[in-house]
Amino acid sequence: MALSSFGNWMFEKKLGSGGFGQVELWKEKNTNKRIAIKKCILPTNKMPQKQIERWQEEIKHLKILNHINIVKWAPLPREIHFDGPILCMEYCNGGDLRKILRKPKNSCGLLQTEVLSVMKDISSAICFLHSQQITHRDIKPENIVLHKPQNGMTIYKLIDLGYAKNIGNVTVTASLVGTFSYVAPELFKTNRYTSSVDYWSLGILFFEVLTGCKPFMPYTENLAKWVQCILTKKYEEICAKEIDEKIEFYNYIIHPTDLSKNILVDLVEWFQIALQSDPKKRGKSKSSGELVIFSMLKQIFPWRTIRIFFVCSYQIDDYNIKKNTTLLDIQKWIETKFSIRLYQQEIVTTSGKVLNEIENTAKILIKDIPDSFLYVFEKNCFKVPQLDDNVRLPEILDTLLVCPKEIKEHSQLRQCFAAIIYVMRQDVFLFEQYIYALGIKLDIIKNKLYTLQNNVQQRLPKIELLLKEIQKTLKSYECNALKIRWKDVNDLYIKVKTIHSTVININAVRQRLENEVSNAFDSEKLVQNLQIFTAPYEKFLDMFKIFDKENPYRSDEIIDKVNELSLVLSDFVEQKIEQFESPYMDLLVKQLMNFEIKLNQFAEGIKSSIELIPYYEAKLIEFSNFKNQTTVGNVNPMIPSDLNELNMNVLINDDYEIKENIVLRAMLNEQLKKSLQQLHMDSN
Repeated sequence: MALSSFGNWMFEKKLGSGGFGQVELWKEKNTNKRIAIKKCILPTNKMPQKQIERWQEEIKHLKILNHINIVKWAPLPREIHFDGPILCMEYCNGGDLRKILRKPKNSCGLLQTEVLSVMKDISSAICFLHSQQITHRDIKPENIVLHKPQNGMTIYKLIDLGYAKNIGNVTVTASLVGTFSYVAPELFKTNRYTSSVDYWSLGILFFEVLTGCKPFMPYTENLAKWVQCILTKKYEEICAKEIDEKIEFYNYIIHPTDLSKNILVDLVEWFQIALQSDPKKRGKSKSSGELVIFSMLKQIFPWRTIRIFFVCSYQIDDYNIKKNTTLLDIQKWIETKFSIRLYQQEIVTTSGKVLNEIENTAKILIKDIPDSFLYVFEKNCFKVPQLDDNVRLPEILDTLLVCPKEIKEHSQLRQCFAAIIYVMRQDVFLFEQYIYALGIKLDIIKNKLYTLQNNVQQRLPKIELLLKEIQKTLKSYECNALKIRWKDVNDLYIKVKTIHSTVININAVRQRLENEVSNAFDSEKLVQNLQIFTAPYEKFLDMFKIFDKENPYRSDEIIDKVNELSLVLSDFVEQKIEQFESPYMDLLVKQLMNFEIKLNQFAEGIKSSIELIPYYEAKLIEFSNFKNQTTVGNVNPMIPSDLNELNMNVLINDDYEIKENIVLRAMLNEQLKKSLQQLHMDSN
């Protein structure tokens, strides 16, 4: 019976097992430190000599290798004692990549961020191994583990160097090792090979991570037939499928992926280099013959990718940024590609912060913004998006809907499942982001209401003080019987009184608007809508789980399942349309649009009013100065041409007159009346 503790070290669980050994998780109870211990399950005297050598080779390699993407060797605690070979390693808490790929939602491949992370981390690990003249020879999802530190960034690490061998670019003789689906084709006909076998395995691995299936030999029993076809395939061909016992090759990725188009185009060329059947050409530039397998990936991967959701058009696009990319660069790209003018754009983070509130967006570096997802609203144009009827479905789904009789193989049926999951996953993600965007828009409106309230609270006392001062001046003119400019002062009083009344009325409407905004957003209703939308997706994932465990279907069973899948897809599309055309969604979006328009009008009214106050303060000083000069007998007072002489940093000019006559009279009063009437109608 195996011991469950050694001193303070406690056995926690088994992490995995193989033909000769198993990996266990052990924890130190005082510090909660965890380590992974790989031990042999056979007595040493019963282990094959090759297995013992493999074990010793792995320990030797791990002790000398130090790379963030290769699992680290750790010293075995002195308290722990086992018979036979032992390998102690750092514990990676995220499981292995195969478990991730087996999740139904990943049957169509991982999401873009995860795909890029796997490619960066594992290519970095293999590049490092090759720099040490070490070839791994067994690259596959089972030999990649995930570690998630407290900062939340997943790190992918290579494990199991038991098959690793000191092989450089020189051809050596060695036995066939590894897993057939990931083994380079030359190994099936010869026992001589170079480190380029790792390039092939990387190509297979990355293709599977990207699409959810292997490029060659996906579901076949005829290994010899496939190997022969792969050995004779053309340079540009990177994947294949078998239909009616015929293997067809393609020079593009035939499966749907989450990767952005601009990255995918370059990645196809990389796959052509990695998946060369000729080991002498594999990993090398077609033109120069230089090794480019790793350098190409570094050029393909963007320094960083930001995913942008365009709310009004209901679509997502990617922008690859560099270290010097500014917010203005993204704004210009948005204007060019989506025809949204710079002044109409509202670019918002996931936390609801509006990035382009400041005027000089050229000073905002995107590298300083931690968000990898942004929302773009079009100002004063918030509406229920029109769903695109011409969305291009994955090729296999076109076949499913248009020519269902062509789906004859179990492998094709599985591709249909994966493609439907891809479509549903994309749509569910879009709808989630749209619901979230509605909440963000509401928060933006609330913040603007709060800002408006603060402006009123800060400016209203100043306006009221100015009114009192004008009233005093009016009385002093009357007392001194100075009627010459009394009319001018009275006109000034009427203007400031108009501003005061406008601000008071705007504030009253703001309070009513604030209540309406709070009542408009029913979070429970939105959550319910989201649950209705996602329910078919969750149900279909369960349906795929069952299918994936079943034996290959017979011909008649395939026909029945094809019809069932067609109905599932059609029902999902109909429900999506129904959600967007629901009266509640339409009403909510219209309310948010209405709130934003009114709020912008009120904010502009307050802003224009505030801008007029310094001018009227200067006017009051002018009238007071006139009164004082007249009192001492100066009948031709000179109005100061520069108000800086009166310690006023305001100039009297035509701009203020225009704002006074047009903005104050026409916009403020009339628009306020309309808004009050509209709010009154809304409340009824």
